Amino acid sequence: MQFVLATLVVLPVAALIIGAISGRVRARSCCSVPAERDLRLRP
Repeated sequence: MQFVLATLVVLPVAALIIGAISGRVRARSCCSVPAERDLRLRP
């Protein structure tokens, strides 16, 4: 049971690391839009 849980945790993390190294996954900032233009932050 522990092996199955460890696999479920390790595989997605390993996939993200391999994707980042190969260039297939790009990390983007969640706040790429300036705060004054972000409609979600307006009252």
